[in-house]
Amino acid sequence: MQKNKNWRHIARPVARLVCVMPSTAFDVGKNLMSETKLRASLTSEPAQQRETQHTHNELQRVHLIPEFAEFGAILTLPVPALTPQQQPYTGAALAPSQKVGVEYLNYINQELMKCPDEQALLACLTGAIEHLIRATQIEIWLYDRTSRKLKTNKEAAFMAASHVSIEAVFATGEARRGSFASSSSSQVEIFYLGVPLLSSKNIFGVCYLSSTARAFTREELELLTAIGHQVGAVLETLHVKFEQERSCENLIQALALTIDARDEITAGHSGRVANYSAAIARYLKLSEREQRLAYYAGLLHDYGKIGVRDDVLCKPSQLTAEEYEEIKQHPQYTLSILSKIKFSENLADVPHVASCHHERPDGKGYPRGLKQGEIPLGALIIAVADVFDALTVKRHYRDPMPLDEVMELVEAGRDTQFDGAVIDAFKQFFELEYLPRWHRNKA
Repeated sequence: MQKNKNWRHIARPVARLVCVMPSTAFDVGKNLMSETKLRASLTSEPAQQRETQHTHNELQRVHLIPEFAEFGAILTLPVPALTPQQQPYTGAALAPSQKVGVEYLNYINQELMKCPDEQALLACLTGAIEHLIRATQIEIWLYDRTSRKLKTNKEAAFMAASHVSIEAVFATGEARRGSFASSSSSQVEIFYLGVPLLSSKNIFGVCYLSSTARAFTREELELLTAIGHQVGAVLETLHVKFEQERSCENLIQALALTIDARDEITAGHSGRVANYSAAIARYLKLSEREQRLAYYAGLLHDYGKIGVRDDVLCKPSQLTAEEYEEIKQHPQYTLSILSKIKFSENLADVPHVASCHHERPDGKGYPRGLKQGEIPLGALIIAVADVFDALTVKRHYRDPMPLDEVMELVEAGRDTQFDGAVIDAFKQFFELEYLPRWHRNKA
Protein backbone atom coordinates (compact mmCIF):
# COMPACT_ATOMS: atom_id res chain seq x y z
CA MET A 1 0.00 0.00 0.00
CA GLN A 2 1.33 3.47 -0.85
CA LYS A 3 1.91 5.47 2.31
CA ASN A 4 0.36 8.91 2.62
CA LYS A 5 3.17 11.39 3.33
CA ASN A 6 1.20 12.84 6.24
CA TRP A 7 1.60 9.62 8.18
CA ARG A 8 5.27 10.28 8.77
CA HIS A 9 4.13 12.43 11.70
CA ILE A 10 2.26 9.63 13.44
CA ALA A 11 4.08 6.86 15.28
CA ARG A 12 1.44 4.85 17.11
CA PRO A 13 1.33 1.06 16.71
CA VAL A 14 -2.41 0.72 17.12
CA ALA A 15 -5.03 -0.73 14.84
CA ARG A 16 -7.77 1.62 13.75
CA LEU A 17 -9.64 4.87 14.17
CA VAL A 18 -13.22 5.08 15.30
CA CYS A 19 -15.09 8.37 15.05
CA VAL A 20 -17.98 8.36 17.48
CA MET A 21 -21.16 10.41 17.38
CA PRO A 22 -24.08 9.97 19.78
CA SER A 23 -25.63 7.09 17.84
CA THR A 24 -23.25 6.25 14.99
CA ALA A 25 -19.73 4.80 14.83
CA PHE A 26 -17.61 4.64 11.70
CA ASP A 27 -14.81 2.07 11.40
CA VAL A 28 -12.58 3.62 8.78
CA GLY A 29 -10.44 0.51 8.56
CA LYS A 30 -13.16 -1.46 6.75
CA ASN A 31 -13.42 0.47 3.48
CA LEU A 32 -10.11 1.20 1.77
CA MET A 33 -9.58 3.61 -1.10
CA SER A 34 -6.47 4.59 -2.99
CA GLU A 35 -4.72 7.87 -2.21
CA THR A 36 -5.47 9.08 -5.75
CA LYS A 37 -9.23 8.61 -5.32
CA LEU A 38 -9.09 10.23 -1.89
CA ARG A 39 -7.36 13.33 -3.16
CA ALA A 40 -9.76 13.51 -6.11
CA SER A 41 -12.72 13.42 -3.73
CA LEU A 42 -11.21 16.22 -1.66
CA THR A 43 -10.50 18.49 -4.62
CA SER A 44 -13.58 17.94 -6.80
CA GLU A 45 -15.71 20.48 -4.94
CA PRO A 46 -15.37 24.27 -5.23
CA ALA A 47 -13.13 25.73 -2.51
CA GLN A 48 -15.87 27.66 -0.75
CA GLN A 49 -18.13 24.59 -0.68
CA ARG A 50 -15.34 22.48 0.81
CA GLU A 51 -14.72 25.08 3.52
CA THR A 52 -18.36 25.07 4.63
CA GLN A 53 -19.11 21.40 4.29
CA HIS A 54 -21.62 19.73 6.55
CA THR A 55 -20.58 17.23 9.22
CA HIS A 56 -21.85 14.31 7.14
CA ASN A 57 -19.39 15.10 4.35
CA GLU A 58 -16.63 15.50 6.94
CA LEU A 59 -17.34 12.02 8.22
CA GLN A 60 -17.31 10.61 4.71
CA ARG A 61 -13.87 12.02 4.02
CA VAL A 62 -12.41 10.60 7.18
CA HIS A 63 -14.07 7.32 6.26
CA LEU A 64 -12.13 7.15 2.99
CA ILE A 65 -8.60 7.54 4.36
CA PRO A 66 -6.88 4.20 3.66
CA GLU A 67 -3.86 4.29 5.95
CA PHE A 68 -5.96 4.28 9.13
CA ALA A 69 -6.23 0.49 8.89
CA GLU A 70 -2.47 0.21 9.32
CA PHE A 71 -1.40 3.31 11.20
CA GLY A 72 -4.50 4.66 12.91
CA ALA A 73 -5.48 4.82 16.55
CA ILE A 74 -8.67 4.54 18.55
CA LEU A 75 -9.36 8.23 18.99
CA THR A 76 -12.81 8.13 20.55
CA LEU A 77 -13.48 11.54 22.04
CA PRO A 78 -15.71 12.01 25.08
CA VAL A 79 -18.94 13.78 24.20
CA PRO A 80 -19.57 16.39 26.93
CA ALA A 81 -22.99 17.64 27.86
CA LEU A 82 -23.95 20.68 25.81
CA THR A 83 -23.28 23.98 27.53
CA PRO A 84 -24.73 27.41 26.74
CA GLN A 85 -22.87 28.99 23.84
CA GLN A 86 -20.30 31.49 24.97
CA GLN A 87 -20.21 35.04 23.66
CA PRO A 88 -17.65 35.71 20.91
CA TYR A 89 -14.27 36.88 22.20
CA THR A 90 -14.12 40.69 22.13
CA GLY A 91 -10.57 41.27 23.34
CA ALA A 92 -7.66 42.80 21.46
CA ALA A 93 -7.84 40.40 18.52
CA LEU A 94 -6.52 41.38 15.13
CA ALA A 95 -9.01 42.13 12.42
CA PRO A 96 -9.23 39.38 9.78
CA SER A 97 -7.62 41.67 7.18
CA GLN A 98 -4.56 42.51 9.31
CA LYS A 99 -1.29 40.79 8.43
CA VAL A 100 1.02 39.33 11.04
CA GLY A 101 4.69 39.91 10.34
CA VAL A 102 7.54 37.44 10.59
CA GLU A 103 9.01 39.38 13.51
CA TYR A 104 5.84 38.90 15.56
CA LEU A 105 5.76 35.18 14.74
CA ASN A 106 9.38 34.94 15.86
CA TYR A 107 8.42 36.68 19.09
CA ILE A 108 5.63 34.16 19.69
CA ASN A 109 8.06 31.33 18.95
CA GLN A 110 10.56 32.68 21.48
CA GLU A 111 7.86 32.92 24.14
CA LEU A 112 6.70 29.37 23.42
CA MET A 113 10.27 28.06 23.68
CA LYS A 114 10.63 29.62 27.14
CA CYS A 115 7.78 27.50 28.54
CA PRO A 116 9.16 25.00 31.09
CA ASP A 117 6.30 22.52 30.88
CA GLU A 118 3.20 21.54 28.96
CA GLN A 119 0.78 23.54 31.13
CA ALA A 120 2.73 26.77 30.65
CA LEU A 121 3.01 26.10 26.91
CA LEU A 122 -0.75 25.67 26.47
CA ALA A 123 -1.43 28.83 28.49
CA CYS A 124 1.02 30.73 26.27
CA LEU A 125 -0.58 29.30 23.12
CA THR A 126 -4.09 30.23 24.26
CA GLY A 127 -3.00 33.77 25.13
CA ALA A 128 -1.36 34.25 21.74
CA ILE A 129 -4.43 33.02 19.88
CA GLU A 130 -6.75 35.28 21.87
CA HIS A 131 -4.77 38.31 20.68
CA LEU A 132 -4.55 37.17 17.07
CA ILE A 133 -7.87 35.61 16.11
CA ARG A 134 -11.45 36.38 17.14
CA ALA A 135 -13.14 33.15 18.20
CA THR A 136 -16.01 32.05 20.43
CA GLN A 137 -14.13 29.04 21.76
CA ILE A 138 -10.48 27.95 21.85
CA GLU A 139 -9.84 24.27 22.56
CA ILE A 140 -6.47 22.51 22.85
CA TRP A 141 -6.73 18.73 22.47
CA LEU A 142 -3.64 16.62 23.28
CA TYR A 143 -3.09 12.95 22.58
CA ASP A 144 -2.81 10.93 25.78
CA ARG A 145 -0.48 7.99 25.14
CA THR A 146 -1.81 6.03 28.10
CA SER A 147 -5.50 6.04 27.16
CA ARG A 148 -4.73 6.55 23.44
CA LYS A 149 -7.36 9.27 23.24
CA LEU A 150 -7.45 12.98 22.60
CA LYS A 151 -8.13 14.92 25.77
CA THR A 152 -8.67 18.55 26.65
CA ASN A 153 -8.31 20.29 30.00
CA LYS A 154 -11.54 22.24 29.54
CA GLU A 155 -15.13 21.42 28.73
CA ALA A 156 -15.89 21.74 25.04
CA ALA A 157 -18.74 24.09 24.23
CA PHE A 158 -20.14 22.43 21.12
CA MET A 159 -21.51 19.07 20.06
CA ALA A 160 -20.07 15.86 18.70
CA ALA A 161 -19.93 17.27 15.16
CA SER A 162 -16.94 19.40 16.18
CA HIS A 163 -15.27 16.28 17.57
CA VAL A 164 -15.36 14.72 14.12
CA SER A 165 -13.45 17.67 12.70
CA ILE A 166 -10.92 17.47 15.54
CA GLU A 167 -10.36 13.77 14.93
CA ALA A 168 -9.97 14.37 11.19
CA VAL A 169 -7.28 17.02 11.75
CA PHE A 170 -5.43 14.75 14.15
CA ALA A 171 -5.69 11.69 11.92
CA THR A 172 -4.50 13.39 8.71
CA GLY A 173 -2.10 15.94 10.20
CA GLU A 174 -3.70 18.57 7.95
CA ALA A 175 -5.29 21.88 8.93
CA ARG A 176 -8.86 22.54 7.88
CA ARG A 177 -11.66 25.09 8.25
CA GLY A 178 -15.34 24.99 7.50
CA SER A 179 -18.73 25.06 9.20
CA PHE A 180 -21.57 22.86 10.33
CA ALA A 181 -25.09 23.38 11.66
CA SER A 182 -25.66 22.94 15.37
CA SER A 183 -28.03 20.24 16.49
CA SER A 184 -30.11 22.71 18.50
CA SER A 185 -33.55 23.85 17.36
CA SER A 186 -32.13 27.22 16.30
CA GLN A 187 -29.79 25.51 13.76
CA VAL A 188 -26.97 28.01 14.40
CA GLU A 189 -24.10 27.78 11.90
CA ILE A 190 -20.83 27.11 13.69
CA PHE A 191 -17.59 27.97 11.91
CA TYR A 192 -14.44 26.11 12.87
CA LEU A 193 -10.70 26.20 12.31
CA GLY A 194 -8.51 23.26 13.33
CA VAL A 195 -4.74 22.81 12.98
CA PRO A 196 -2.47 19.97 14.11
CA LEU A 197 0.21 20.47 16.76
CA LEU A 198 2.99 18.53 15.11
CA SER A 199 6.75 18.30 14.93
CA SER A 200 8.93 16.66 12.29
CA LYS A 201 8.45 13.31 14.08
CA ASN A 202 5.11 13.22 15.88
CA ILE A 203 1.67 14.76 16.03
CA PHE A 204 0.72 15.73 19.58
CA GLY A 205 -2.77 17.12 19.29
CA VAL A 206 -5.08 19.71 17.74
CA CYS A 207 -5.74 23.40 18.27
CA TYR A 208 -9.42 23.93 17.49
CA LEU A 209 -11.21 27.28 17.20
CA SER A 210 -14.94 27.79 16.72
CA SER A 211 -17.15 30.82 16.22
CA THR A 212 -20.83 31.57 15.88
CA ALA A 213 -20.17 35.10 14.59
CA ARG A 214 -18.04 34.72 11.47
CA ALA A 215 -16.09 32.40 9.18
CA PHE A 216 -12.34 32.05 9.62
CA THR A 217 -10.14 33.31 6.79
CA ARG A 218 -7.46 31.52 4.79
CA GLU A 219 -4.87 33.88 6.31
CA GLU A 220 -5.94 32.85 9.81
CA LEU A 221 -5.65 29.19 8.88
CA GLU A 222 -2.10 29.73 7.59
CA LEU A 223 -1.17 31.76 10.67
CA LEU A 224 -2.50 29.18 13.11
CA THR A 225 -0.85 26.37 11.13
CA ALA A 226 2.53 28.08 11.50
CA ILE A 227 1.99 28.51 15.23
CA GLY A 228 0.87 24.87 15.46
CA HIS A 229 4.20 23.76 14.01
CA GLN A 230 6.06 25.91 16.56
CA VAL A 231 4.05 24.42 19.41
CA GLY A 232 4.66 20.92 18.06
CA ALA A 233 8.42 21.50 18.08
CA VAL A 234 8.31 22.66 21.70
CA LEU A 235 6.12 19.70 22.67
CA GLU A 236 8.67 17.40 21.03
CA THR A 237 11.42 18.94 23.18
CA LEU A 238 9.33 18.61 26.32
CA HIS A 239 8.51 15.00 25.42
CA VAL A 240 12.21 14.17 25.02
CA LYS A 241 12.95 15.76 28.39
CA PHE A 242 10.13 13.78 29.97
CA GLU A 243 11.50 10.53 28.58
CA GLN A 244 14.96 11.42 29.89
CA GLU A 245 13.48 12.17 33.31
CA ARG A 246 11.64 8.87 33.38
CA SER A 247 14.75 6.92 32.35
CA CYS A 248 16.77 8.71 35.02
CA GLU A 249 14.17 7.96 37.69
CA ASN A 250 14.12 4.28 36.73
CA LEU A 251 17.91 4.18 37.00
CA ILE A 252 17.83 5.76 40.46
CA GLN A 253 15.25 3.27 41.68
CA ALA A 254 17.34 0.39 40.35
CA LEU A 255 20.46 1.71 42.09
CA ALA A 256 18.54 2.06 45.37
CA LEU A 257 17.48 -1.58 45.14
CA THR A 258 21.11 -2.68 44.95
CA ILE A 259 21.69 -1.14 48.39
CA ASP A 260 18.61 -2.83 49.83
CA ALA A 261 19.69 -6.18 48.41
CA ARG A 262 23.01 -5.98 50.24
CA ASP A 263 21.59 -5.97 53.78
CA GLU A 264 18.15 -7.39 54.61
CA ILE A 265 18.10 -5.66 58.02
CA THR A 266 18.29 -2.18 56.50
CA ALA A 267 16.32 -3.05 53.34
CA GLY A 268 13.63 -0.43 52.73
CA HIS A 269 15.56 2.30 54.55
CA SER A 270 16.31 4.27 51.37
CA GLY A 271 12.68 4.16 50.23
CA ARG A 272 11.34 5.34 53.59
CA VAL A 273 13.89 8.17 53.78
CA ALA A 274 12.92 9.22 50.25
CA ASN A 275 9.21 9.29 51.16
CA TYR A 276 9.83 11.22 54.38
CA SER A 277 12.06 13.69 52.52
CA ALA A 278 9.44 14.36 49.86
CA ALA A 279 6.80 14.89 52.56
CA ILE A 280 9.00 17.34 54.48
CA ALA A 281 9.70 19.24 51.26
CA ARG A 282 5.95 19.40 50.63
CA TYR A 283 5.29 20.86 54.09
CA LEU A 284 8.06 23.38 53.44
CA LYS A 285 5.97 24.37 50.39
CA LEU A 286 8.85 23.75 48.02
CA SER A 287 8.25 23.45 44.30
CA GLU A 288 7.40 20.11 42.71
CA ARG A 289 10.88 20.02 41.20
CA GLU A 290 12.51 20.47 44.63
CA GLN A 291 10.23 17.81 46.13
CA ARG A 292 11.29 15.34 43.45
CA LEU A 293 14.94 16.24 43.98
CA ALA A 294 14.60 15.56 47.72
CA TYR A 295 12.89 12.25 46.99
CA TYR A 296 15.44 10.89 44.52
CA ALA A 297 18.44 12.20 46.46
CA GLY A 298 16.90 10.47 49.48
CA LEU A 299 16.77 7.21 47.55
CA LEU A 300 20.50 7.39 46.89
CA HIS A 301 21.72 9.05 50.10
CA ASP A 302 23.48 5.85 51.26
CA TYR A 303 24.64 4.63 47.88
CA GLY A 304 28.28 5.16 48.88
CA LYS A 305 27.93 2.35 51.42
CA ILE A 306 28.52 0.04 48.49
CA GLY A 307 32.18 0.90 49.06
CA VAL A 308 32.15 -0.07 52.79
CA ARG A 309 33.21 -3.57 53.83
CA ASP A 310 30.41 -5.99 54.78
CA ASP A 311 31.96 -6.81 58.16
CA VAL A 312 31.76 -3.12 59.06
CA LEU A 313 28.43 -2.31 57.43
CA CYS A 314 26.61 -5.34 58.92
CA LYS A 315 28.46 -5.50 62.25
CA PRO A 316 25.98 -6.61 64.99
CA SER A 317 27.75 -4.63 67.74
CA GLN A 318 28.99 -1.09 68.35
CA LEU A 319 31.54 0.17 65.81
CA THR A 320 35.11 0.91 66.82
CA ALA A 321 36.59 4.37 66.19
CA GLU A 322 38.43 3.06 63.14
CA GLU A 323 35.31 1.40 61.75
CA TYR A 324 33.29 4.55 62.34
CA GLU A 325 35.84 6.55 60.35
CA GLU A 326 35.41 4.09 57.49
CA ILE A 327 31.61 4.46 57.64
CA LYS A 328 32.04 8.25 57.52
CA GLN A 329 33.59 7.93 54.08
CA HIS A 330 30.37 6.73 52.47
CA PRO A 331 29.04 10.22 51.57
CA GLN A 332 32.24 10.89 49.65
CA TYR A 333 31.88 7.53 47.92
CA THR A 334 28.31 8.53 47.05
CA LEU A 335 29.50 11.74 45.39
CA SER A 336 32.36 10.02 43.58
CA ILE A 337 30.17 7.25 42.13
CA LEU A 338 27.04 9.25 41.31
CA SER A 339 29.02 12.08 39.69
CA LYS A 340 29.94 9.68 36.92
CA ILE A 341 26.26 9.26 35.99
CA LYS A 342 24.60 11.74 33.65
CA PHE A 343 21.39 12.68 35.46
CA SER A 344 18.54 14.54 33.78
CA GLU A 345 18.43 18.33 34.02
CA ASN A 346 15.98 18.48 36.94
CA LEU A 347 17.89 15.82 38.89
CA ALA A 348 21.42 16.99 38.12
CA ASP A 349 21.97 17.99 41.78
CA VAL A 350 21.23 14.50 43.13
CA PRO A 351 24.92 13.53 43.66
CA HIS A 352 25.72 16.72 45.60
CA VAL A 353 22.53 16.69 47.69
CA ALA A 354 22.83 12.98 48.50
CA SER A 355 26.45 13.36 49.57
CA CYS A 356 25.72 16.22 52.02
CA HIS A 357 23.12 14.55 54.26
CA HIS A 358 25.61 14.13 57.14
CA GLU A 359 26.63 17.81 57.10
CA ARG A 360 25.36 19.93 60.01
CA PRO A 361 24.34 23.59 60.34
CA ASP A 362 26.95 24.06 63.10
CA GLY A 363 29.75 22.83 60.83
CA LYS A 364 30.47 19.64 62.81
CA GLY A 365 29.21 17.24 60.15
CA TYR A 366 31.11 15.21 57.59
CA PRO A 367 32.72 14.67 55.14
CA ARG A 368 33.46 18.36 54.37
CA GLY A 369 32.35 20.19 57.52
CA LEU A 370 29.94 22.49 55.69
CA LYS A 371 27.93 25.06 57.68
CA GLN A 372 24.45 26.58 57.45
CA GLY A 373 24.13 28.37 54.13
CA GLU A 374 26.60 26.01 52.47
CA ILE A 375 24.47 22.88 52.78
CA PRO A 376 21.77 22.25 50.14
CA LEU A 377 18.24 22.41 51.56
CA GLY A 378 17.53 18.96 50.17
CA ALA A 379 20.44 17.56 52.22
CA LEU A 380 19.12 19.23 55.40
CA ILE A 381 15.77 17.57 54.73
CA ILE A 382 17.31 14.14 54.16
CA ALA A 383 19.34 14.50 57.39
CA VAL A 384 16.17 14.64 59.52
CA ALA A 385 14.43 11.88 57.54
CA ASP A 386 17.52 9.64 57.76
CA VAL A 387 17.94 9.94 61.53
CA PHE A 388 14.22 9.47 62.18
CA ASP A 389 14.06 6.24 60.17
CA ALA A 390 17.35 4.94 61.58
CA LEU A 391 16.09 5.34 65.15
CA THR A 392 12.57 3.97 64.62
CA VAL A 393 13.56 0.78 62.76
CA LYS A 394 15.51 -2.25 64.02
CA ARG A 395 19.24 -2.20 63.30
CA HIS A 396 21.98 -4.83 63.70
CA TYR A 397 23.05 -3.48 67.09
CA ARG A 398 19.78 -2.23 68.64
CA ASP A 399 15.97 -2.35 68.62
CA PRO A 400 13.72 0.55 67.53
CA MET A 401 13.41 3.49 69.94
CA PRO A 402 10.02 4.77 71.16
CA LEU A 403 8.61 7.54 68.98
CA ASP A 404 8.47 10.15 71.76
CA GLU A 405 12.17 9.65 72.52
CA VAL A 406 13.05 9.94 68.85
CA MET A 407 11.12 13.21 68.53
CA GLU A 408 12.93 14.56 71.62
CA LEU A 409 16.30 13.73 70.09
CA VAL A 410 15.35 15.43 66.83
CA GLU A 411 14.23 18.57 68.68
CA ALA A 412 17.44 18.54 70.75
CA GLY A 413 19.40 18.87 67.53
CA ARG A 414 17.61 22.06 66.41
CA ASP A 415 19.98 24.56 64.75
CA THR A 416 23.01 22.41 65.58
CA GLN A 417 22.60 19.01 63.99
CA PHE A 418 19.39 19.88 62.10
CA ASP A 419 17.85 22.93 60.45
CA GLY A 420 15.04 24.46 62.55
CA ALA A 421 12.65 25.09 59.64
CA VAL A 422 13.09 21.50 58.46
CA ILE A 423 12.29 20.22 61.97
CA ASP A 424 9.08 22.30 62.02
CA ALA A 425 7.99 20.88 58.66
CA PHE A 426 8.88 17.37 59.79
CA LYS A 427 6.75 17.77 62.95
CA GLN A 428 3.79 18.77 60.80
CA PHE A 429 4.23 15.66 58.71
CA PHE A 430 4.66 13.54 61.83
CA GLU A 431 1.48 14.83 63.53
CA LEU A 432 -0.75 14.98 60.45
CA GLU A 433 0.33 11.92 58.47
CA TYR A 434 2.86 9.63 60.12
CA LEU A 435 1.28 9.28 63.57
CA PRO A 436 -2.30 8.62 62.35
CA ARG A 437 -0.96 5.96 59.96
CA TRP A 438 1.15 4.42 62.74
CA HIS A 439 -1.92 4.16 65.01
CA ARG A 440 -3.97 2.56 62.21
CA ASN A 441 -1.27 -0.05 61.62
CA LYS A 442 -1.11 -0.83 65.34
CA ALA A 443 -4.87 -1.27 65.64
